Amino acid sequence: MFINLPGVEEVVLVREDGTVLKKGKAVSDEFFKHEHALTYHYQDQDITLGQLSVRIELDSINSQIINETIRLSLVVVLLALLGGAGTIFLFSTLVGRHLQNIAQHCGALQWTNLQSPLILNRKTKKKSGDELDQIAYSLNETCISLSRSMSEVQEKESLFKTIVTSSSDTILRFDVDGLITYANPAAEEQLGSKWQEFIDKKLNRSTLQDICKTKQSIEVKLHAADQTGKKNSRSFNLKLTPEVARDGMVNSIIGIARDISMQDQKDVLLRTIFNHAPMFMAIEEID
Repeated sequence: MFINLPGVEEVVLVREDGTVLKKGKAVSDEFFKHEHALTYHYQDQDITLGQLSVRIELDSINSQIINETIRLSLVVVLLALLGGAGTIFLFSTLVGRHLQNIAQHCGALQWTNLQSPLILNRKTKKKSGDELDQIAYSLNETCISLSRSMSEVQEKESLFKTIVTSSSDTILRFDVDGLITYANPAAEEQLGSKWQEFIDKKLNRSTLQDICKTKQSIEVKLHAADQTGKKNSRSFNLKLTPEVARDGMVNSIIGIARDISMQDQKDVLLRTIFNHAPMFMAIEEID
């Protein structure tokens, strides 16, 4: 009597007398076959019963393994998708939306709203806050520092502008080619729009080139005809100072010109008096 076993498709017993007992039928392409000699031990003797051959088919087993592998792969992919979606959701909820708020706050920063703090609507267990709170704190401190620095710069700029515009001396700004890019009100009162023409005629371009090379201030004396059309000349003492940028290059030159026409006239008058005086004259001090 044969018992049906899973996967066993054929069982063959070949007895000693050649009788073959067979159960099942071999039909599978892939199989596993095992043969075993049957013996019976009786009264200290081994009695041979025959040769037992068991054939186990592998087609259904392989198919089952493939199906289980596919099912397991699908389960792994599904778990990976669920885990990824959960990770993205947690990141977006706990971190992403706050990073977006930080980016929007930084993008909207201007000089006028630096004092507006960045506030993250979130709760943390730590009293000192976590990394996001530290980023927000550092950003707010940086904005406050920039606002204070900007206020100081604006105050200094306002003070400098007041000094320049109210100065009685001519203050000019040149580029490296000698083109005037700024002139204060005093310059407009002295020569008006003729300063560029006056500089082009009286100031040698090599002087500006030397200033750019040496990066040292120099003083030159210039003479100009009076803008009223009279023959009386006007004299200016012009001090040229280079503006050195952070990279060490000279991009512009500041010129401060003082009208010394009255002083020159006094010097001419004094020389005339000394040349024509009939007696020796000593002058201790002239205001």
